[in-house]
Amino acid sequence: MVWVGLIIYIGVFKVTQVRDLWAIDPEYPKHLISLFMGQKRWEQLKRFFYTLPPPPDGVKRQIFKKIEPLTTPLGEAFRKYVIPKSIISFDEMMVRFTRQSTAIIKLPGKPVPEGFKILSLYQYGYYYSFIFTLPGCFFGLPSWIDH
Repeated sequence: MVWVGLIIYIGVFKVTQVRDLWAIDPEYPKHLISLFMGQKRWEQLKRFFYTLPPPPDGVKRQIFKKIEPLTTPLGEAFRKYVIPKSIISFDEMMVRFTRQSTAIIKLPGKPVPEGFKILSLYQYGYYYSFIFTLPGCFFGLPSWIDH
């Protein structure tokens, strides 16, 4: 769970290089995350942590299938504890991601200009349901249906 906490901390505290969080230099602020986990251990877990077994040979995995074991129980909990009334909202969220992926959506001029796009249904700040979207698709449909 410390590793998940570090992922959240890294998402909240923006730095140019993640390794700067472990830097011992008076030029950088001191981050206490180094007390919980070393940089090398964090990098090893980040590199090798998977929530799914590898796909069979010759089978290409869907992009968001890897995080499904985490998002499915989360979505079920949202639907269990949030009962939407008559006033609900439909919104899009962007999750910052700057590495290479075919699921990256770029929206220049937005607070998060590049990342994964999530469509959500919520009421008063409580999420009821969400789905991940891919570029050129809306609810899993081809982009020409959007117009």
